Amino acid sequence: MGKGQKMKKLLLILMVIVIAVAAVVLYFYRQMIYVPDWYEQGDYQTVEEMVTSPEKAAKQVAEELENRG
Repeated sequence: MGKGQKMKKLLLILMVIVIAVAAVVLYFYRQMIYVPDWYEQGDYQTVEEMVTSPEKAAKQVAEELENRG
């Protein structure tokens, strides 16, 4: 077993660990951040509106936050 092969194996293990950690972090991060109801319902038309009109989006998010208390 050459040095290059050992290095490749180590790199592969490292990549697997990094991907696993990233997946866990992203999962918990998504749980922590505020996810609007329309996102959970899959209302992608609203997402399109948000991209095209940021003022409307800001107003909608503000209303959403007020509704939640």
